[in-house]
Amino acid sequence: MAQIEGWSLITMKPDTVTASRLLMENHASSVFCRGKKVISSNKPGIVPLLELLKNHADLKGFCTADRIVGKAAAFLYIKLGVSEVYAPIMSEMAVYTLARHGIIPICDRCVPYILNKNRTEECPVEKIVAEINDAEQAATLLARKYSYCKVER
Repeated sequence: MAQIEGWSLITMKPDTVTASRLLMENHASSVFCRGKKVISSNKPGIVPLLELLKNHADLKGFCTADRIVGKAAAFLYIKLGVSEVYAPIMSEMAVYTLARHGIIPICDRCVPYILNKNRTEECPVEKIVAEINDAEQAATLLARKYSYCKVER
């Protein structure tokens, strides 16, 4: 777990511990937990998050674990209403965005930005939301990019 100088180590909620364990054990891309309720996906990138938003999933109070979280995913987690997000890799902007909205960000490694699949430049999905500071606007742009219906909450 990442530890920032001068800050104490953050303890994950039990649901986040479960989600992170299931993420690794099941080779999932994202896992949501609240009590005995578990939602898991193996779909790539932000697709599972957009589908949950499109289907009006009620994830208030859920904790989640994801493989990689950038600013785009952070905005979608805000829209979904989760309370805590764990990822082995999380961008600095994702940490800031989640924390600014009262969601606890936890990561093993905090990076300046998320790279594309070839690791040659910044992820194209991150570029879409680079100058955005509003979760609603970000979700709408991302849904449009992925040809989904308008995301409403």
